Amino acid sequence: MGRTPAKPRTPPSGSVPPATGTNLARSSPLPSAAAGTPSEPGNSKNAGPETHSLPDFWKVSLFRLAALAAIAWLVILLWLVLTTANPAVLSVEQLDTADALVTAHRVSPSAVSVDQVWFGPVPKTKQTIVNLSDLGEQQVPLGDRQFCIPLSLRNGRWWVTSLGNAKPRVYPATKAYLDLVRNYVRSHPRQRAESGERK
Repeated sequence: MGRTPAKPRTPPSGSVPPATGTNLARSSPLPSAAAGTPSEPGNSKNAGPETHSLPDFWKVSLFRLAALAAIAWLVILLWLVLTTANPAVLSVEQLDTADALVTAHRVSPSAVSVDQVWFGPVPKTKQTIVNLSDLGEQQVPLGDRQFCIPLSLRNGRWWVTSLGNAKPRVYPATKAYLDLVRNYVRSHPRQRAESGERK
């Protein structure tokens, strides 16, 4: 005898049908991308963009370079000011008027010791200069510092040569001034002759 097929069981009223694969797919939708999913620690794919400190490093480096360039430029400007603010200049008129030109250092408020005679009849000894006191010790200090001093002979006494009522002027015996003195002596016949006679 053949078996009678079993009738499907009808669930009692009020009961929830068992979940099937189809029902799960419909009733439990996957979370949308907008909702977002928490990223797992160590998951590099879900991590945000990495930040780098290279831009800040270059900014600091450029700032330091600019500061160093500014300091170097200030040093150059200062050097130019110091080397060109007071160029060596001789008063040719004063030297033309002078009876002698010597290199000497001050040994007292009114006397010098002559170290070199460029021209004129001045012995290389201690000489009293009448108006040397007009030049303060700040301008011509006592000691071994040498100066080129134009001298005029008046009534047998030596004076620092001055022009009119102008204050007498002397020149520091630096290389720049000594070169100017040499050029002056070579280019003026009288002074060159007197200088040659005394060598």
